[in-house]
This record gives sequence, C-alpha cells and structure tokens, in this order.
Amino acid sequence: MTKKKSLAAAAERFYVIEQMTMVEIAQLLNVHEKTIQNWKDEFNWDEKRNQFIQTKKSFHEEMYNFAPNKKTALQN
Repeated sequence: MTKKKSLAAAAERFYVIEQMTMVEIAQLLNVHEKTIQNWKDEFNWDEKRNQFIQTKKSFHEEMYNFAPNKKTALQN
C-alpha cells in the first residue's frame, strides 16, 4: 500500500469511526486540510459516517430491547 493510500485509509477511519474533524485529522496525520477535504469528497466519507452512526444506533436499540427479555428469561 502506498503512503498516500495508507494515509487516506487512516484519515477515513478517523473521520467515519472516530468522528474526528477534518482539522484534527489533518493535524494528526500532518496532511493539508484541503487534502483531507478532497479525500472526504472523493470517497464519500459523509455517507459512510452516516451509515456507521445509523448502524451503531440500531445496534444499541437492539441491545436495549434484547436485555430485558434475557433478564426475564434468566429469572424464570
């Protein structure tokens, strides 16, 4: 993997999963903020971030609903 691809992949993870700002990512990776903006646009990071947030929210809702049912089953 080239250095550029490696940096872009790390930046994407920081943006999508860690919910970091572009300024924070640029400072962390020592890359110009415009480069981060270009990668964000080119690789649809906003869509990926929204999907990640929705998946995380759905998982938490599922666990919230799942736990009381298991608690009741264990008590019986």
